[in-house]
Amino acid sequence: MSWRNLDTGASAVNPVVPLGDDGSHTALWVPVWTGKVPGRIEVTIDTDQPHIAGHGSFVIPG
Repeated sequence: MSWRNLDTGASAVNPVVPLGDDGSHTALWVPVWTGKVPGRIEVTIDTDQPHIAGHGSFVIPG
């Protein structure tokens, strides 16, 4: 998963989150650490399997 603060330009790639061994391939949560800097955050969630990447956004109020 990667994120980018659209207001400040800050960005990072978060560590890999392993999925369950039960075959469900479901992550219960994905950690996002943006340093708590205010701004509009855009995230991309990606895997190493054939897929379409997921995208989302949220706002950290100032």
